[in-house]
Amino acid sequence: MRIGRVHGHKVEILPGRDGKLSVQDVLACAQRCRDSGGAEYLTRPALVCIFFPTESGTLCSLEELEALSAVCRRFGMMLFADGARMSYGLMADGCDVTLKDFGRLADAFYLGGTKCGAMFGEAP
Repeated sequence: MRIGRVHGHKVEILPGRDGKLSVQDVLACAQRCRDSGGAEYLTRPALVCIFFPTESGTLCSLEELEALSAVCRRFGMMLFADGARMSYGLMADGCDVTLKDFGRLADAFYLGGTKCGAMFGEAP
């Protein structure tokens, strides 16, 4: 695990498999922070960011998205889905996630439009 600082925020980069975060790795990171006994003013995980689809083109299944959302809610973290390529992912063969699922399970997401010909780009 690499740890870096970006604009005053601590960023923990968890290992990915095929470009995706595993629910087990996110859960372990959140539990490690909660159980560390560190002072309450120290940083704690607050946001999980996923890409749909990933940079390598893999998709998060509905089961994976629901599990990530459940871990985030359990530990008071937000779930953000980067949707720069979401229109492609939602229409991909084998995709079982819908736009409504993102609305229900993610705290924030956006639809990328410029890569698929939308007139005005992104819609947050």
